[in-house]
Amino acid sequence: MFRQFSFAEGRMAYNVTPVINTVSNFYLIRTEGACFLIDTGASFSRGLLKKALAAAGCTPDNLKMVVITHADADHTGNIGYLRKQYGLKVAMHRAEQTAAQAASMKLNRKTRFSGFSGALMVLAGKLMSRPFQPDLLLADDEDLSPYGFDAK
Repeated sequence: MFRQFSFAEGRMAYNVTPVINTVSNFYLIRTEGACFLIDTGASFSRGLLKKALAAAGCTPDNLKMVVITHADADHTGNIGYLRKQYGLKVAMHRAEQTAAQAASMKLNRKTRFSGFSGALMVLAGKLMSRPFQPDLLLADDEDLSPYGFDAK
């Protein structure tokens, strides 16, 4: 069902499963003893997320962290569910913290949307976004190996 790619980088072997969705993609990364998630997808893609986690063998015991690329609702929509079901940590760049706390898809954008596209951004944010506080605020090039993920 999900196409997986395996590769070795440095000391660690990875198995990467891209989960392709109509709105945004997210990625499951398996190492020898843990699973990590890059983004969570939108809340309406929860069924796809659950299938992908099960297919990859990710459980509350081995799903350790989700790394959020940015605070838009199509990337953060399942954070509450994942925290409740898996107890995992949420990491994101510190520059996105204000947008995450405000559940605003417009807040950190350099380009301010106006007119119809701006109205759609506001509506999508209100319908899909939920405010959250990341557990770990990352800096540029921060080393994630203390968390079991040999990545920056």
